[in-house]
Amino acid sequence: MSKSKFDYMIFTGGYDGDEFVVHAVKYTKRQAMDLFVTECNQTMPKYEDVQTRWVKYFINAPEYVGSGEFEGAVYTFCDEGVKGCFPVWVIPCSGGKDN
Repeated sequence: MSKSKFDYMIFTGGYDGDEFVVHAVKYTKRQAMDLFVTECNQTMPKYEDVQTRWVKYFINAPEYVGSGEFEGAVYTFCDEGVKGCFPVWVIPCSGGKDN
């Protein structure tokens, strides 16, 4: 089991817009989809729309994160194999059930 305190959150302001990100060791893909519906007030995404990516906790935000917009610690996407990274399920956010 992962020691990470990360469970899930919305990553905002990325190149692909806002994304719901769920720890892939702690949750199955289906559980991530259910969380997305509940937590983000969204309709169920298609199974194939859920991507696998990698996230790492940085004590100091790397320069590529928000062009200096963030100071201090941050979770952000990284390449697979980076020391301390973990897999996540990524679901694009789109406007909600009522939009």
